[in-house]
Amino acid sequence: MADGAAQPHTFHVPDDADWVTWQAISGTIYLVEALVPPTSPADLVVALYTECGGQPLLSQAFTFTPEIRFEFMPPFTGRVWLKLINQDPTVFGPAVDYWLSVRTVRFRPPPGALILVAGRKTETDPHQDDIHAAADTVFRLFSNQNYPTDAIQYLASDATRPGVDGPATRATLQAAISSWAASRLALDLPLTLYLVGQGENDRFYLDGPTQEWITPQDLNAWLAQLESNHPGLKTMVVVDAGFAGSFITVPGSLSKPGRVIITGTGADQPAWVMSPGLIFTTFLGAALDGRQSVFSSFQTATWAVTAAHPLQQFWLDSDGDGIPNEVNDRLEAARRGFGDPGAFCKTPACAPTWPPVIEQVAVRPGAWGDDAMIEARVSDDVEVSLVWALMYPPTYQAPTGPELADDQAPTQVLLPQGNAWYRAAFPQLSDAGAYRFVVYARDISGANARPKASLHVREARFNFPLILR
Repeated sequence: MADGAAQPHTFHVPDDADWVTWQAISGTIYLVEALVPPTSPADLVVALYTECGGQPLLSQAFTFTPEIRFEFMPPFTGRVWLKLINQDPTVFGPAVDYWLSVRTVRFRPPPGALILVAGRKTETDPHQDDIHAAADTVFRLFSNQNYPTDAIQYLASDATRPGVDGPATRATLQAAISSWAASRLALDLPLTLYLVGQGENDRFYLDGPTQEWITPQDLNAWLAQLESNHPGLKTMVVVDAGFAGSFITVPGSLSKPGRVIITGTGADQPAWVMSPGLIFTTFLGAALDGRQSVFSSFQTATWAVTAAHPLQQFWLDSDGDGIPNEVNDRLEAARRGFGDPGAFCKTPACAPTWPPVIEQVAVRPGAWGDDAMIEARVSDDVEVSLVWALMYPPTYQAPTGPELADDQAPTQVLLPQGNAWYRAAFPQLSDAGAYRFVVYARDISGANARPKASLHVREARFNFPLILR
């Protein structure tokens, strides 16, 4: 049970209670987390017991999120029990589901090594600032998790950015893997390779204007040499770029048993911008910073981006077969995360961070007939700073191709109405059909809510000529 694997559960009858138990070891730190899918109405309450019929050692139930996450260190070796119930016991059924995991964490493990690359395809890429912003987000994430500057190699075309160590070229990336990482990983510490930028099928652009790019075969060869000298090395590769899934597919796959490979797109899809930055990295990084496991962070980011872009795919492979998102792929990723032995680094003294939660979204016709009023209820553990919505008309066509996607959909800021409600009007809905609205929210700490979508159907209107007799 305490291996980090995510177990699916449901509250399938009224007043249902789920019980989970495992053999705890004195002095070991355990991280308990439960994720609630966006389609589930579950709102979790948890209590931890050290004996049947006794008082709970601790409990957790939040009003600002339906999920739970906590760490504890048992003062004894013996069996412990978790009891989970739904906040509203009258809400039940197969759709009232959640994913529960328990994993051990380690107090102040030494940091591993991060190789971070912000690529460039052209000198006039309109989204180059977003690429650099996404890479800066990753740099800050690892810096905040006790990775010193000498544990990070940041390669980018813009040498003026804070933390950048050199240009993004084949030579510098190969040297970072084969030489720099080899010296950092003398104690078999973990390696993370994070690439953000523009891609094509089996290609990631390091610096397109100077004909610098890499293929999955290049990375596989360089990593294989490093891994042969460091048996048991825990490697994770994240690629957030268009067509990134082609780094997983066979032939020429980067996949290998024990390597955790994550891509922010499928093999033939664009990656999406969320200015400033890329949307997948925004949500993946926030979940990792909240001390979720790598798998939980991947799943959280997947749910978040899918709400905004339902056709988007997100791939995870760790069993080496080049087939993403299988059950076996979850297991290795579930064992890794900041604070996990052999993965990242995080002290358990830091409290978990929570993003805002968009509880409800409602869209109704406006007062003028050709507009729509959108309302959203948003809760948070601190203070919501911004709520906004994007509107996709019936004629909308999602971008295709490898370039970063930014559809420039009409946007409105929702203004506070009191009692956690926010509202805005979208004028001039000229076409009949289904309009898709996607609501976003951010709090004063910079944490972003999981987006929430709602459909609004505008009926066709017919104007009949006035006939006088």
